[in-house]
Amino acid sequence: MNQRKIIHLATGMPEQMAYGPNKEMRTGICKKQVDETFLAKEGFQGDGVADLRYHGGPDRAVCVYPYEHYKKWNEEFDTELPMSAFGENLVLAGMVEKDVCIGDIYQVGDAV
Repeated sequence: MNQRKIIHLATGMPEQMAYGPNKEMRTGICKKQVDETFLAKEGFQGDGVADLRYHGGPDRAVCVYPYEHYKKWNEEFDTELPMSAFGENLVLAGMVEKDVCIGDIYQVGDAV
């Protein structure tokens, strides 16, 4: 198993975002790096989602993405994506899909 490490921690509240000519949407995808935050069962303090039908709540309180996948996306888009480009709260190294299973329990700081 690879060494597990937090690469990036980010939070953000929903805001209006332009994504094309005369097109806007309210989204919580724009996360900003923070040094620390409090994690409760509903999510991180200072973090929110725009559409509670598909995001957020106690069963979807934290969005995690593997750091290792950024290399492929950077090659695919021929760019250097910023961390949390996909709206994730945690970018973690050493936790790709083959290394985690439903039912696994993890601890970050005091949060389990």
